[in-house]
Amino acid sequence: MRWFVSTLFAGSLALQVGCSAKRAEYRALSHPEDADAWEKLGNAYRRQLKGDRAADAYREAIRIDPSREHLASRLSGHPSREAKAMRREALKHPNDDEIWGDLGDLLRYDGDLLGARQAYMRAFRIDPNDNEWHTALVELGAVDLVLASAEETLSEADDESLGDYADLLAQAGRQEEACEHWRRAAELDPQDEEWIGHAMECGYPVPEDYNPYVDAYDTGSYMGGIGGGGYEGLPGADDISGLVERVHNDAGLLVRLGQAYLQADDREKAEETLWSALLVAPTDEEALQSFLVASRRTRRQVLESLRDTFPEDDEVIGTLADHYLDLGLRDRARDLYNLAHDLDGDDPEWRAKRQLLEGSR
Repeated sequence: MRWFVSTLFAGSLALQVGCSAKRAEYRALSHPEDADAWEKLGNAYRRQLKGDRAADAYREAIRIDPSREHLASRLSGHPSREAKAMRREALKHPNDDEIWGDLGDLLRYDGDLLGARQAYMRAFRIDPNDNEWHTALVELGAVDLVLASAEETLSEADDESLGDYADLLAQAGRQEEACEHWRRAAELDPQDEEWIGHAMECGYPVPEDYNPYVDAYDTGSYMGGIGGGGYEGLPGADDISGLVERVHNDAGLLVRLGQAYLQADDREKAEETLWSALLVAPTDEEALQSFLVASRRTRRQVLESLRDTFPEDDEVIGTLADHYLDLGLRDRARDLYNLAHDLDGDDPEWRAKRQLLEGSR
């Protein structure tokens, strides 16, 4: 009788554990970005003595929330074969930041967060300007190390140095300080679209005379001429009627016309015309920069509008993905690179960027 009761109890307990795992699986799959759900799924698998599945669930929880360092102790503690092979490659190429970064990605996936942080730090020291290493180290709680390293080379008289430091502050969540450094960078170089764009996002006013093409206009090199007759300097209001007749579907002429409207202080027509140029050539950087000036919108806002307008243009989607990556939005960038690759599987750029970010999952 005792044996029967014991067996019955064990069977009941196994059934409860199995049901618990099923519920945990359902929750994790229903909420794939919920780190807590994946941790509970890992716990359920551990109770079932399914070590490999538990480790996979814990790794997913760590990927979503790197602060869950306590889960690393529940993994095997041994690096994967891929990580061991990548470490050998890193030792063969000690000055290659990309290899050290790949090693960090693999160790992070294995749950070795300390080893991953060391690998990313090595990559960061080799190339301190690579935003990818900044983001990875910040996510792993090493923001103080990154900022300390950046402060050693910070130059108050260099807009690039101030702006790059502001990028790091923003990734660390210190937005107010980042805005102040972007403002100072914009003051040092008021024609830099990147600093002006960040200053706009922070609420700082943009100079009325801001025009990133002023140097080119002053030298007369910006306008290559139309129909054999060159323009000397900035196109003025008198040129508008002649340009209108020749615009049609020529993005280059639309850009020139939009800039002429802007110079004539007709921002409404400038914005309308420059948007038309983007509809003709949505990835034309000159058209994009000019539209940013006319509309006073951020690069992110404009690129997202273009993506909505051209949902099946892999170049538009990839350009937005590049900007997301610059902003540290790696998950969004990864999703868009995947979409760009699906739309044009023969483009090696999307394949390479997709593989790079997939390795950090």
